[in-house]
Amino acid sequence: MAGQVKLPWSPFQTAIFEAVARTKDSLIIEAVAGSGKTTTIVEAIKHVPSNQSVCFLAFNKSIADELKRRITAPNARCMTLHSAGFSAWRKYLGGNSFECKVDSRKTSNIIREYLEKEDQWRYGAEMSKLVGLAKGAGIVPASHKETYTGLVEDDDAIWEEMIDFYELDRDGCSIELAREILGFSIGISATTIDYDDMLYMPIVGGAVFDKSDVIFLDESQDVNGIQMEIVDRMRKPTSRVIAVGDPNQAIYGFRGALSDSMNQIAKRFRCRSLPLSVSYRCPRAVVKKAQQFVKHIQSHESAIEGKVTEDVAKWKVADFLSTDAIICRNSRPLIEIAFYLIRNKIPCQVLGRDIGQGLIKLVKKLKAVSIPDLISKMKLHRQKELIKFKLKGDEDKIAPLDDKLDTIDVFIDEVGIEADIPTLLASIDALFSDTSMGKLTLSTIHKAKGLEYDRVFILDPFLMPSKYARQLWQKQQEVNLQYVAVTRAKRETYYVTSDVLRSEEWLNELDGPSQSQPSEGSSKTQNITTAGSEVKT
Repeated sequence: MAGQVKLPWSPFQTAIFEAVARTKDSLIIEAVAGSGKTTTIVEAIKHVPSNQSVCFLAFNKSIADELKRRITAPNARCMTLHSAGFSAWRKYLGGNSFECKVDSRKTSNIIREYLEKEDQWRYGAEMSKLVGLAKGAGIVPASHKETYTGLVEDDDAIWEEMIDFYELDRDGCSIELAREILGFSIGISATTIDYDDMLYMPIVGGAVFDKSDVIFLDESQDVNGIQMEIVDRMRKPTSRVIAVGDPNQAIYGFRGALSDSMNQIAKRFRCRSLPLSVSYRCPRAVVKKAQQFVKHIQSHESAIEGKVTEDVAKWKVADFLSTDAIICRNSRPLIEIAFYLIRNKIPCQVLGRDIGQGLIKLVKKLKAVSIPDLISKMKLHRQKELIKFKLKGDEDKIAPLDDKLDTIDVFIDEVGIEADIPTLLASIDALFSDTSMGKLTLSTIHKAKGLEYDRVFILDPFLMPSKYARQLWQKQQEVNLQYVAVTRAKRETYYVTSDVLRSEEWLNELDGPSQSQPSEGSSKTQNITTAGSEVKT
């Protein structure tokens, strides 16, 4: 886990431990990037009186698994928010709980069964997002109000606000249809639930949660309304909430996270704020750069000087190491560089299987019968969407669409114009397959959050902030992305551009004979293993 800390403890950490041990206050701990928050939490749990029960709520399973290994206090348990919700739901179902199965494609399956094929293409993707957001907000449609209780009213204005706030395609959204799908989903939740339901159903159903005296909440900048409600229902009247997070790393607003969740947590649970401002991960030079975005971040007194280089003129392909990462705001530049690396026999992996699945979904949606047909349909699709976006004042949606289409173009260039659609889809799937160790990592900044690397190459920094970020929360998240990007580095950060990395000079300037050099007679038809899967390039 990022941010391992060695004794002695900093004054910031000591203040947190004393507050946990000697007060009854709820706390909100603002932890900068690389501040050793996990280590701090593990130590803080030791300071909770032994007669009080402790629950640590992790944001994902990998964090929960690590904390289970590291937390040794007999009065403490660790779980994800989803597992807490699922446990409460199974208790709610009682003897029938064994019949309840988890299906991550539940909403998609309902849409496929509920709608005619033509409507599936129009409403499928956006409707699934809208129903998920409604669950995250805690909306219960009128058809189920006698049995279930929502957190907010099932009001058209609230649905409209979600559509606008999360920039969903209005042509793919029908509020009435979303209500019907949500109602159908609720109706089968005794036998089938998805990950959204693990949080949603026990809350709207009034399920009883296990209570704890002290509740630690990790990644609190990323919680949504339903997750905050779970924390509330796990409290006793005398319980304390200790929330840890970094408001400057809030970059998941598009996924449904509240844009000011830490402020809302502080207000709801009456938390006293404490800082955790020393970064143990980042060297001095990186911290100095990060201070352009977050003024209060500090480097540790023992930190190395490190390096931040913003005017890279060239970079040798042979100089990349397996411990490096290339990160970027958008996907297309990463995919282009990935294929250059593959052709030069540099093992690499691209993080983000859901990105690949999104590209595959778009290709399938266009129903092309060949690559030339797909190119034509992509062009028409962009023209149609561009007109629609401009008419509705949704110019900020152009950049994500262009990024998807441009990325598909890169894959088309690789498989060739004569390849068939299944080959194209297989190539996309292979590059985004499960990752393995010992390879240079390529990642969007969103996917790199929470990770760290010795050296980080920030690709095409001019893409931040996005010119299409119009709303205040979007603009702030663009600033946050720059902060997240620079603070991934444990030693060195380089700002590079695609034109440098794509240049013939960059590809050919190797130190003598190198295994990175393509062998004589090699071609784009050789099979290269990438990210654990074989991809034909």
